[in-house]
Amino acid sequence: MECLGGRTLPGGAATTIPQQFHPKVAKQLANVFAELQDLTFSRIGRLWCGENADQPVEITTMAWHASPGPLETSLEYFYNQRQSENRQIMAMHPDDPDWQTACWVLNMALTHMVIEDRVRGPFPLCHLDLHYGNMLFDDEYNLTGIIDWSSAQAAPLEQLSVCPEFVTFPGLSEEENRPIMELKKLVVEHLREMERCRQETSSPPDNLEVDTAAQRPNLTVLSTYMASRGAEITYLQYMASPRGSLWAGRMLRSLFTETA
Repeated sequence: MECLGGRTLPGGAATTIPQQFHPKVAKQLANVFAELQDLTFSRIGRLWCGENADQPVEITTMAWHASPGPLETSLEYFYNQRQSENRQIMAMHPDDPDWQTACWVLNMALTHMVIEDRVRGPFPLCHLDLHYGNMLFDDEYNLTGIIDWSSAQAAPLEQLSVCPEFVTFPGLSEEENRPIMELKKLVVEHLREMERCRQETSSPPDNLEVDTAAQRPNLTVLSTYMASRGAEITYLQYMASPRGSLWAGRMLRSLFTETA
């Protein structure tokens, strides 16, 4: 942190950073997402380059996931984790119909969040803990660095969309949530422009025989997904720990009701 300079924010970016700096910060955050989106791999898992980081990239097992992997599809990634957590919930609340319904809703929600053309990748590099406490800014709100990459891995594009900085909270008023919504909108706009300008031509470094861009040039991009209802569902799934799944199930039911 001393080498990078800057400081962490005391609270969420949208509410802590003065309004006049939001466009500047949004563009910098969009650049972070653009770079992560372009670092793609052919499988899901942790990255290993040898003890001295001088060997070709290898995708290895994940320490925290229900299916350590490496995994071949995004559906495996989300479905296996959801089933594992649902089993924990049923063990904690074996005869409670409300919790059973929450498990069912969370399970059914998977079909609304997985991107069909991205099921088999390519899988971008995901930080997995990208929030204000891991972002360093100087006094002019220049982003000097991102810290705490201990959980970073190749994961589905849907997972890359999960950022606590862009999540609104039901307990807050519309006025209180507005800065968060506006910051996310700015990030998506900047990211969309960056995606138009970039040319993805390289192969995943863990599989040099695959030329993803040449074979599938019209893949769904991150800005499109971040602006969709699927991204909201993915965030709720990600935050739906066994103890928080009843709340998440109710929130998902509300989303589905609005859509209907």
